[in-house]
Amino acid sequence: MDQKLKEIATLEFGREMERLSAEYVQKHRMAINQSAARGSISPATTLNIDVEHIDAVVRAYAKIWLDLLEEKHSGVLARQHVDFIVEEIKGVAAARKSSTLSHPGIPQHNVAAIAGEISRRTDSIVASVRRDLEIRLRRQEAGLRKDPQEKQAVHISITNAANVNLGTQVGTINAALNTVAEQSQSHREFAQAIKQVSDLIAQSPSIQESEKQQALQVISELVNQAGLKPQDRSTGTIKALVTGFGSMIGAAADVTTLWIVYSPIIRTFFGI
Repeated sequence: MDQKLKEIATLEFGREMERLSAEYVQKHRMAINQSAARGSISPATTLNIDVEHIDAVVRAYAKIWLDLLEEKHSGVLARQHVDFIVEEIKGVAAARKSSTLSHPGIPQHNVAAIAGEISRRTDSIVASVRRDLEIRLRRQEAGLRKDPQEKQAVHISITNAANVNLGTQVGTINAALNTVAEQSQSHREFAQAIKQVSDLIAQSPSIQESEKQQALQVISELVNQAGLKPQDRSTGTIKALVTGFGSMIGAAADVTTLWIVYSPIIRTFFGI
């Protein structure tokens, strides 16, 4: 494979790993907070977080190579490209699996069973990516769009919002995000960034109910601005909201960390 493409893929993958690693750490922190009453995270929860991370890493690497190869070859995906990507993600999946099994939190008395489960689910992830690539290739060969134009719904799921009256706000944001996410790839990336931040705000034990409502109000306004045409947006309002948001959530270290990861995506989307 072209050495220059490999270098680009390595750089882009490194950037993606920074984002995915931050998400992984935050999920563990959230799980710890939610399991504080029990004293520890259950092995099943840890396993699910680890496998979700493997899935995200493998799919991110596959997409990087897919985009590079299609762009390099004028949008044409060839059989050898699919075979190459599959072999690449097998290596990434194996590396992530090995890293997961070396995690100190894995119960040593049950390591064989956990290793078997991780292997099974990792193989399933690779098979799923292979299937998606195969579908893309065959649709292209049949003269169809490689990706059917489907709505990209984004859902905010609140799992730790007991005693917090956020239902109306979350419903409004979710409906607006669905509309925004359907418009383009950049809109989908913006919506996913907003989703991640909104989820953590709603679940964070470090933020008071009134502060959560204020933070989600800011997010709601940002989503509304995103739904407008660029020329109809209020740049001043957007800058003020984005700049002030960091101070608003400053007391919540977990949310602040995630905001540092995702705010560049939001700023880039709005061009500020």
